[in-house]
Amino acid sequence: MKKKNLFLFFILSCNLIFAGITGKLVGNITDASTGEPLIGINLVLKGIVLGAATDQNGYYKILNISAGSFTATASYIGFKTTSVTDVRINADRTTTLNFEMQISAVEGEEVIVEAKRPVIVRDQTATTTIIEKEDFENMPINSYADILDNVAGVIENNNGGGDDGIHVQGGRSGETAYLVDGFYVKDVINGGMTNDVARGGISEL
Repeated sequence: MKKKNLFLFFILSCNLIFAGITGKLVGNITDASTGEPLIGINLVLKGIVLGAATDQNGYYKILNISAGSFTATASYIGFKTTSVTDVRINADRTTTLNFEMQISAVEGEEVIVEAKRPVIVRDQTATTTIIEKEDFENMPINSYADILDNVAGVIENNNGGGDDGIHVQGGRSGETAYLVDGFYVKDVINGGMTNDVARGGISEL
């Protein structure tokens, strides 16, 4: 079953905000010994049918990657195959991953490294909290609302006072937009989402 991406936005104006459901992977691949860019390096993401080849500057770009963790593998004749595990792709974000490939003395040599998360996300222009599947798969929760209850600045009001629902950063439930896989799914009459999304069906929130 395909996992879904759930987005919540705090609306400060009458305009609706829409989000995509895929991310992008970019980077440069160079020769570890000389620092020169390598042309025509094949880069693939294991488990999905997506990949790219580097251009004359050693640059590659892979678009439309579903949110999740992947292993990226770069290979080229005469160089050790290099795999980077736990490459995290977030929806609407660009992940940068650079490779330094080593010359191989024996055919079939492979280097495996683990990706590091950046401290600063350069293309993030607003306050954003991303909760990944690995973060909540062991929590005692059943739905997206239970997940949100564990996020700072988010509370769920169920006192029957006419504004029940999820409140984000002090805003009312009617000021929150809900998007699932990029589609607007807010209940315009009662607020909240038109239907629930089970925990097992969410890859990123």
